[in-house]
Amino acid sequence: MQVAIENLRRWLTTLAVAFAAFSATAQQVMLDVQPRTMRLNETAVMKLSFVDVPMPQAPALPEIPGFQVHFVGQETQFQMINGRQQHRLSYNFRLQPLATGQFRLGPFTLTVNGQNFDLEPVMVEVLPPANAAGGDGQATIDELVFARLNLPRTELYLQERFDVELSLYYRGVQLDRTIQLQNLPSTGLNLDEFQELGGSRENINGELYDVRRFRMRATAMTAGTFTLDPMVRVHVLVRREQSRDPFGFDAFFGRYEAQPLVVPAEPLAVNIRPLPADGRPGNFSGAVGQFTMDLQVQPTEVTVGDPITLTVTITGRGNLETIAMPAIELGDDFRRYDPKLIASGPQQKVFEQVVLPRTDQLSAVPPVTFTYFDPQQAAYQTIVRGPFPLLVKTGGATQPHLFQTPTVASSSIRQPLGIDIIGPKRAPESWTPVIEPGRATAWPSPLHLAPVAALMVALAVQRRRDALDRDVSRRRRALAPRSARAAIREAEAALAASDPHAFYAALWRAFADYTAHRANLEAGEVSPELILRTFAPALPTGDRDELGVLLAVCDETRFAARSSDHPDAARLKRHLQRTQEWLRAFERISVSCV
Repeated sequence: MQVAIENLRRWLTTLAVAFAAFSATAQQVMLDVQPRTMRLNETAVMKLSFVDVPMPQAPALPEIPGFQVHFVGQETQFQMINGRQQHRLSYNFRLQPLATGQFRLGPFTLTVNGQNFDLEPVMVEVLPPANAAGGDGQATIDELVFARLNLPRTELYLQERFDVELSLYYRGVQLDRTIQLQNLPSTGLNLDEFQELGGSRENINGELYDVRRFRMRATAMTAGTFTLDPMVRVHVLVRREQSRDPFGFDAFFGRYEAQPLVVPAEPLAVNIRPLPADGRPGNFSGAVGQFTMDLQVQPTEVTVGDPITLTVTITGRGNLETIAMPAIELGDDFRRYDPKLIASGPQQKVFEQVVLPRTDQLSAVPPVTFTYFDPQQAAYQTIVRGPFPLLVKTGGATQPHLFQTPTVASSSIRQPLGIDIIGPKRAPESWTPVIEPGRATAWPSPLHLAPVAALMVALAVQRRRDALDRDVSRRRRALAPRSARAAIREAEAALAASDPHAFYAALWRAFADYTAHRANLEAGEVSPELILRTFAPALPTGDRDELGVLLAVCDETRFAARSSDHPDAARLKRHLQRTQEWLRAFERISVSCV
């Protein structure tokens, strides 16, 4: 019974968390400008996104001083968040700067369906054109491409978790999306896999640089001084001097060649200090970082022997994976079970411990103490939660009872027989069951097996869901065809509307979304050369060249200005058909996930 109650309580807790996450998804309106640093002769895209907000047409924007604003199109996106479908509608506007300087766009207040949405301001910097920025026009490769490291501090402590950020700056060159980090320390620091945070632009000494940022989580494992001196290996795309195509048109991957380039980052020395022995509390168990702790005790009114659940939640940043349930000094007045880890995440752990009071003389649950070392304060910190008031009653099961043994017969305590007592029957000659001739033994009905079959199906479905939750690449592999089909439907609609710009944008999304899911990448990391490098080697030579041409056409049409010329419907239909054929062929090609 206790197990059933415990399972019901956990199920209700999970349901409450899911409901809270579902309710947290509210209507939003967001404003973004990319890039936020540009030159006077460049343009930026301002994206106004409506999340679960019905918006039938593009809103009328106020005048933005210093810019000309032109509407260029809209995007629609559907995604599942916590089991709920989210609809995002984005309107894109082209910003053409009219003057140099720093501009503040906003804040704005937008009224939709009687509801006001406040949009945060965005800072945009406009630099002079490249030919007016100064300099003699001669730059070395070290000035065009360089890398920088950034650490929160160079004085760290043992077992401290910290972020290592690397920024790659480049201008005037085109880089491949693939990079490698070399010359990382093999001792002293434990470095996780690096992940790309996204791109931006920065103004450095009057020059405009594109920036790609990467982050690694690191743990200080050994005291001492270590040097971080990573080298970034990238590939610079250089246009070929002479076309190999006798007709003067190469596929995209034939117009460029990749030349490797190793970019060193300015080294940083890191000093890892041991944890101080002075002032170290006796209950310190190795937690290093910044944490908070919460304790819940349920129920607080029980009888002797009833279970009490202590739920401890530790939240924060640090070496959370090594933290265990804080010890509780319960003494001999409680019977206890081993603590269990019931939830774990990147910044939170939830423990649960069940205790049973042995006596009704208890009035409180003892406090829980958690001690950690804060590297920013360079001091030990202690969190105490409790004691919690407790009311323990004497249960009926603890009162003495007198039972009469069956072998003792006392006429003084016998009760009169009721009229519903069945009279004695003759004892059988044998206790062996007798089966009448011609009567078959009863077998379970199929209806009896239905609950078992349903349970097995539910377990199989749950096991598959758990496997997909644990394996991100497998889950994304299952999403690849679905995302491609959604983009194909958009391309068919654009074809019916004779809109080649939207048509080729949808075809590119079909290729990019499919490749991103198959290779476990973000859609923004997919490029035409990556698609060709991933799938083209397994295609016939003719298909390989035709695929390269189509990807080049998608790129040229997506970024070109809209044309008023009547589109070639037969050509569009051919490209749509070939895209579907190639996507089906991609399904049979093995892809290594990043």
